[in-house]
Amino acid sequence: MDIKRVPKKRVMWQDIKPASAPVKPVETQQPIIKPKKTARIKSLFKFPAFKKIKIRLPKITRKTAIISLIVIIVVIGGGIYYAINSGLFKPTNNVSNTDNQSTDTSTPVLEHGTPGYTTISPTDKKVNDLGGWTRISPPDSDPVFAYSDKIGNIGINVSEQLLPEDFKTDTDRQIELLSQGFKASEKITVNGIIVHIGTSAKGPQSVIFTKNNLLILIKSNAPISSDQWVKYISAMQ
Repeated sequence: MDIKRVPKKRVMWQDIKPASAPVKPVETQQPIIKPKKTARIKSLFKFPAFKKIKIRLPKITRKTAIISLIVIIVVIGGGIYYAINSGLFKPTNNVSNTDNQSTDTSTPVLEHGTPGYTTISPTDKKVNDLGGWTRISPPDSDPVFAYSDKIGNIGINVSEQLLPEDFKTDTDRQIELLSQGFKASEKITVNGIIVHIGTSAKGPQSVIFTKNNLLILIKSNAPISSDQWVKYISAMQ
């Protein structure tokens, strides 16, 4: 019996197929730190609901308001009357003395007297006949004396004092500065003396000049003409 030999098939590398392995499903990896669930915080305190409170004020009539006002005035007036009469507001001795002193210094009493320096006045008049000299300066200051007179029907006050030391040098300039304070912008010349005249809006005048080593200030109650001033000042000797 003849036995047929089957020739062995030569295996090529292309014919080799890898064995199929079972595929595992991909597992999802959990995070290492799990997030905490957000918890809802409930209020621990419960506030009661507020209700609108309506306040009803009593209606005040005009008559009631007037009566109430009168009562208040009477009460306050009675309290003040009682306080005054009971001596609550009575000043102490120290306060009253201070008040008396301030009253005395605010209203000094002008005294008649005789200047201790040589004065001048119109040659046709005597000061004693015009009422005499009156000291118008405080006792602790340089003496200034004055007398009253008239030019025509207009009253004037004439004050005289010794020329201050700081006026003895550059006298005209010092008189000029002084006259500016009285707004004496008008100038007239009387026997070589410069006279400064100032007229206010209401009429009175201020006259400033120096003569015989005296500082002289004359005030008038109304305007006076320059000719009348020249005549009066010329007569002052």
